[in-house]
Amino acid sequence: NLKSISFTKSSVLKEKILAKNLNIGLGLPPPKQIANRAARLNENYIWDFYDEGSTNCLISKIINLSKIKNNIIVYFVGYKAGLLEALPELLKIITKKKIKVKIICSSSELQSIQKAELSNNKRYYKTKHFNKASILNLNTAAKLYKSIQNEFNFAEKKQYNIYDAWTYILKKNIISKVINNFNKYQKKKYDDYFHHKIRSITRFTYPETINSREIMIKKDILSAKKEIVKKIETKKNKLIVISKSKKNFFKKYNCDIVVNVSGPLNAKSIKSEIPLVKGLKKIGARTISGNFLVNNYFEMQGFKNVFIPGILARGFNPERKTIISAILKNSNIVANYMFKKYLK
Repeated sequence: NLKSISFTKSSVLKEKILAKNLNIGLGLPPPKQIANRAARLNENYIWDFYDEGSTNCLISKIINLSKIKNNIIVYFVGYKAGLLEALPELLKIITKKKIKVKIICSSSELQSIQKAELSNNKRYYKTKHFNKASILNLNTAAKLYKSIQNEFNFAEKKQYNIYDAWTYILKKNIISKVINNFNKYQKKKYDDYFHHKIRSITRFTYPETINSREIMIKKDILSAKKEIVKKIETKKNKLIVISKSKKNFFKKYNCDIVVNVSGPLNAKSIKSEIPLVKGLKKIGARTISGNFLVNNYFEMQGFKNVFIPGILARGFNPERKTIISAILKNSNIVANYMFKKYLK
């Protein structure tokens, strides 16, 4: 009996496989590759944080360096989820083992994610802008976005957290109900523009990550820079981060470890980072607002029987559910479509 499965990496193409249907699942795309060839080969440069072992991988590198160095400099390219996810475990290991680490992080705006934390207000949250009557009048993407902003302002005035209001919106499936009011033009505006704007104000994370960041800033372990990293190079086993501020000042950082968590690339921006995506675009796959153009069944426009239900598809997660929930829902749509088309 088969007791275990083992996988090995291979770049050898053994044979071509012909299929009637192709369902493409790429997971979370990596960030833009901004390191030169020499830096990419450096064992202490982490480009694809999640694929390369995430926080455990980083901690292992820090511990190994601490055996030969007294002070370790770690540079995070990015300020959001990738950085925050690592901080609680990093804080524990740095404190427990008394490792001297200086962490620098950066982004162009230093806009971070908010705490996914309900308020201590014991009263049941009641909406002001999303009752039954008002939902029927929300027939444009702009109105939906403005109503969410107004709801957040209302929540704060009533001494609730913004997360109270967002939790109410999600539990009541309000975004889905409002989208049903849209005509094709408004749905397109939502997918191509307003979905991104709504996402930018509704990003929440486990509170412990934010608390860890604040502790590390107070202890002068972590410092945040408002700058854009332009290039990552290497010199004498040191990783060199070259950044640019809004005032066009360039700065160089000599680092022991560099972690690129600048955020996943969209379909339009991907070049050589994902060969499959590059190949699809080369043979005609169309992108719009950074995502692949697909129909209601997540079939790519211009490619019959090629499906992409993940985050690179336009309209992948209009209801702002968790990523895994959206992928499962979209995959179910693809599966049902294929069943009706071929097996029924």
